[in-house]
Amino acid sequence: MDISIEIEERIISDIRSVPARIQTSQARGDGAWTKLIFQLVADFGHSLNFDICASRKDVGYDGGWLYDLIWYKNDTSKFLHSVPLILECEWHTSYERIKYDFEKLLICKAELKIMIFQSSAHQAPELFQLLEAGISAFNSMSTDEIYLLICFNLATNEFDIKRIKIQAGSPKIISEAVLPPLPAT
Repeated sequence: MDISIEIEERIISDIRSVPARIQTSQARGDGAWTKLIFQLVADFGHSLNFDICASRKDVGYDGGWLYDLIWYKNDTSKFLHSVPLILECEWHTSYERIKYDFEKLLICKAELKIMIFQSSAHQAPELFQLLEAGISAFNSMSTDEIYLLICFNLATNEFDIKRIKIQAGSPKIISEAVLPPLPAT
């Protein structure tokens, strides 16, 4: 199954809804954010008939398998058939910690690769630039890939999102976009 722009948009919308949902709940801390994001993305994948593995067992799916969260399908013989989405999440603000999880995304075969992290407003552009440089430097792209780099901006209390598309066999970025924040309601 190809990951459509509608699927990307739904995931982005769900993740962008997290700050408001957290503020209206009693949940606090990075664990609460992770749980809610995983629950939203996992439930959406499940609604599309994907099987789900998540590193947090409290979201109600199979336990973690290599990555923080994946959508996958097995064939009729129960062999792994596809992994269209892989998500990694690192709330520590140091580039070294973010890079450790991000580089797992470089080596996997998935159409949609999502990296969620947080930073201050002044650090976010540099982190986006470093992660993009990591994508460009990696020369083993074997599938067409879309990266969603999703940074929680600690100053604005919103997610800044950069979408990067890579074509198979080329480390060159063929398109990128900074997705604007949601309009104020």
